[in-house]
Amino acid sequence: MKNASGPRSQPVRRPMRLLLVDDEPAVLRGLRRVIAQRRPFWELHCESGGAQALARLDETHIDCLMTDLQMPNMHGMELLTAVRLSHPDCVRLVHSSQIETNGRDEVAALCHRILDKPATPDAVISTLDWAMRLAVHRDLTGAAV
Repeated sequence: MKNASGPRSQPVRRPMRLLLVDDEPAVLRGLRRVIAQRRPFWELHCESGGAQALARLDETHIDCLMTDLQMPNMHGMELLTAVRLSHPDCVRLVHSSQIETNGRDEVAALCHRILDKPATPDAVISTLDWAMRLAVHRDLTGAAV
């Protein structure tokens, strides 16, 4: 007897896509190294500023963005605001030492999680794992993030 409900569709499997944004090359190198070692199947993109990050988001589906706040040309708060409006399904994380300067509540209103800089490799991976689980939930259910 054939199943009346038909075949069940499965989600498309692809690497999780992460975009790191920081104007400090050493920070990007360190994050890239930690993530590549611990989550080698993730697709990792790095940009040094907000404008470049927005361009990347416009050309590539990104599951999660992690940004610094204090950057030249476009402040991280501006970037988070733009991403929230133009890419609402992208999980937004802040990795910064300038959280209190900008106001923790104001930062928290624009992102899903805050990670104080410097963060341990375990804290970075734990936060990113949480964000990717949220992104997968969003993809499977269509729920807003």
